[in-house]
Amino acid sequence: MKRHCSLRLDLLPGESDLSWQVFDRLSGANGGIIRTISASTTISPEKIIESFTTSVIKTCNGAHQQTIQAALRAWGSTACKEILPDEIRRKLTAFDGGDVLFMVPLEWADFPFEILHIPTGFLGQRFQIGTIINSGVPQGPEKHFNQAGDLMIITDFSENLQSVCSEGASLKSAAVNRKRQVRLVMQADNQKLAAEIPLASMVHFAGHSGPDQEFATAGWRLGQGNYFDTNAILGTGTSPVLPWLVFSNSCDGGRIMVNPGLSGIAGAFLSAGVQQVVGPFCKLNDVQAKRCTIGFYSWIFRGKSAAQALMLLRRKSPEGTGLTPLFYRLFGDPRFTEPAKKTPWRRVIPVIAGMLIVLSLLMIGIVIGIRVGGGVVSFNINLYAPTVNVLGSTHRNIDKQPKAGPDDNRLPQIPVPPADSMKSH
Repeated sequence: MKRHCSLRLDLLPGESDLSWQVFDRLSGANGGIIRTISASTTISPEKIIESFTTSVIKTCNGAHQQTIQAALRAWGSTACKEILPDEIRRKLTAFDGGDVLFMVPLEWADFPFEILHIPTGFLGQRFQIGTIINSGVPQGPEKHFNQAGDLMIITDFSENLQSVCSEGASLKSAAVNRKRQVRLVMQADNQKLAAEIPLASMVHFAGHSGPDQEFATAGWRLGQGNYFDTNAILGTGTSPVLPWLVFSNSCDGGRIMVNPGLSGIAGAFLSAGVQQVVGPFCKLNDVQAKRCTIGFYSWIFRGKSAAQALMLLRRKSPEGTGLTPLFYRLFGDPRFTEPAKKTPWRRVIPVIAGMLIVLSLLMIGIVIGIRVGGGVVSFNINLYAPTVNVLGSTHRNIDKQPKAGPDDNRLPQIPVPPADSMKSH
């Protein structure tokens, strides 16, 4: 029988050691706390993230898939032993699946926990992984999330970005086939995006991002010189309603900090108040990224959570995606699912209920007289049916939807320094 878990691992960095507080989210006993476990050594997050960049990311450039996979496995195994105590590693190895939420301080936000490797495989292939950041910054007002189910696709339809154009068109076609409302935005400007992003339920960006030689801050290239940077992203946080999911399918779109002191795209959207943010932590191949997009949304459209969709993408690794599925991260609670949208049935049910009430009252008002004679049974039925009005108040509660997202895992805001505090790297 397969064993599944639902764990929350809180990273508690100390001066002399690295501790993890383990929560069992299924049992909830004693607040779900199992115990606090210390690692044997203290690891600098900057050094271990740098080791990933030097030993893995540079290997990915032009290397064969088997070489890249071997580098990922070697780094993931070493890093896992360095930051996770034996007890936690054994616990994870004993489970066949489930979800794991990493609660980490800001300096550990860009550590790719999905790539940690245990004897049974990469964590990202075994479990639904999510990361929430404890930045220590007070949270802003609680956000509500759109439940309309519409998907906003943003892409740059420049002639030199054929694969990006194809990604946007293919995703639109897939969404329409699943009866989803779609808005395809081509070559938008900042003002249009700032106004329309809060109106969407899901936002997908297909294109290229900075910082680069032209733009010093992180952001989305929109074509025709338009650039939606982190300051503009933070501006969407003034809206009380936001998308529940943003998928930035661009190079480094899943980074919290692209450099020390310089916010990344994922970090900006989290600070704005978006519940779930997905993106890669490194450079991408455009063709493989497009195929990952179609695979991811094929499961989203079937009702899977973002964490489930990413896990299935990593496990099944659709044809033509290579190892790219391993490079995507989810920031947010892995148990969060898409808010249920209003369906026609939700509007019909009150009407049906009203009709049943009318029918019941009709049956109560029936007076049946039965006369039996000469072996013939005859029925005289008199109807005394009161008039019943179905008031508008019967329907009002249908429009009151519960707030989406877990109450205990609201996303913190992440401080973003001024744009001129760092140069492009």
